[in-house]
Amino acid sequence: MTDGVQTEPKPATFDPANIAGVREFLADLQKQGRHDEVIDQMINLLLQVLADNSHKAETIAKLLKALYGRKSEKISAGQLELFLEQAAAEANERTEAAEPEEETAAPEPTPEPRQQRRPGRNALPKHLPRERIELKVPEPLRKCVTCGLDKVCIGHETSEVLNFRPASLYVEEFAREKLACRPCQEGVVIAAPAEKVIDGGMAGAGLLAHIAVSKYLDHLPLYRLAQIFTRQGIDIAESTLGSWIAAISRLLDPVALLIRAQALACRVLGADDTGMKVLDADDERGIKRGHIWVYLGYVNGAATWPAFAYTPDWKKDGPAAFLESRKKGVLQCDGYKGWASIGKKSPAELVLAGCWAHSRRKFVEALEIGSKAAATAVKLIAKLYRIEQQARDEKLDCAARQKLRQELAPPVLAELKKWKDERIGKTTPQSPLGQALGYLHNQWDALQVYVGDGELPIDNNLVENKIRPIALGRRNYLFCGSDEGAQRAATIYTVLATCKLAGVEPWAYLNDVLPKLAKWAEGDDVSVLLPVEWKAARAATGEVLAEAA
Repeated sequence: MTDGVQTEPKPATFDPANIAGVREFLADLQKQGRHDEVIDQMINLLLQVLADNSHKAETIAKLLKALYGRKSEKISAGQLELFLEQAAAEANERTEAAEPEEETAAPEPTPEPRQQRRPGRNALPKHLPRERIELKVPEPLRKCVTCGLDKVCIGHETSEVLNFRPASLYVEEFAREKLACRPCQEGVVIAAPAEKVIDGGMAGAGLLAHIAVSKYLDHLPLYRLAQIFTRQGIDIAESTLGSWIAAISRLLDPVALLIRAQALACRVLGADDTGMKVLDADDERGIKRGHIWVYLGYVNGAATWPAFAYTPDWKKDGPAAFLESRKKGVLQCDGYKGWASIGKKSPAELVLAGCWAHSRRKFVEALEIGSKAAATAVKLIAKLYRIEQQARDEKLDCAARQKLRQELAPPVLAELKKWKDERIGKTTPQSPLGQALGYLHNQWDALQVYVGDGELPIDNNLVENKIRPIALGRRNYLFCGSDEGAQRAATIYTVLATCKLAGVEPWAYLNDVLPKLAKWAEGDDVSVLLPVEWKAARAATGEVLAEAA
């Protein structure tokens, strides 16, 4: 009561975690006779607690899956049908409209599994050197028991055992011949010094190739390599190994630059990135998160040119600078906002294509932590992938694969879009299913691009496969020592990944190419040293080459 005027009390604010405060607030409302507001506040509190508990349960489920769950995203057909039935039952209990999934009533037959190869030992490769060990018949059995004459050899029964000798270090001693005229005692001449891969260095090409392959393909940190060399009787400091890695990267730079140019020239280019910890004295934590970007160029639908690039942060400026010369073609990528920004600033000839694996993954994650409705999306996306499997089984070229997609994919996409549009307004955006729906909705136009382009894969999985060695490597060597070190890693990864796609054994390639690059002059044609060209030149000479694993 103020100046004879009665004022309506204002609703108080309170902290839901303060039980005493909540009780006092509700009691005050009850004293004022505002019973409906008491009920409304209680309902709001319950909804808030339920939402908070649901979010925490989803977070815990994600963490548990990350720690203990399986990494594969495969879901069996039977398990998927069970999820669909549970989702339909829950929908009926909530009196919501049944989801448009005809297969629930009459599930389509599960495709027959592929025939597995019979168990058995594979033949050992012909290119491996063989050492013949002849096993003799014992002396008492070498004479004929009937006539007493010596038996003669009529052939051999052979079997093979794969064996191993530990790799060994050895020293190449170069003796430079010196000539002189003995009568004149003058005119001394000496042979030219041996050409070395590293000027003044003691490492040969084979050793440098071994170090690069061990670190970037076999994921061995340099300190472990140093320990291995110590066991073999020679001490090589980690700092020395690091300087050799820098020299290898410097030598491979011209090849890596050409590979990157080849990737950028491809009409279809896939892109993705992964984090890399890098030591940084300017950072308060002493370490920062850089990023390695992977670009994969496709030639006639086949992954051919992988290119790696490093940036010290996750800003769009890095990929934008790399892609600056790319004015047209297709760029397949995920939902990273930087790609969308690059696409908007690029000419209309540059098309952004989405990745169905990224979209599917989000629905699988939602499904595995309890969102049964996600099973519908997983099943429909699986139909899209069965179309791709059919194209592979029939060995279709790009044009035929495009035709097959345009015939079979649109009905599935229409059904998925209808389900998405119906579901998106009924799902909490922050929930795992809501986030999966939001990603699908935002990427919908980009996800349709692959249907009309037979050269474009349905997803970016091949690009992610190129990221895997980086992920495995950083588990072992944990971080890069500097931005320059990360850039060197990107250079070496570029060359080694290209070797793998070309079917070139990486040690043999580096052992042969590093000495040639050491005496390469600026302006020389480096294209003959690209892994594909190198392999073709070796094959032309009849040399048998082991392919990269």
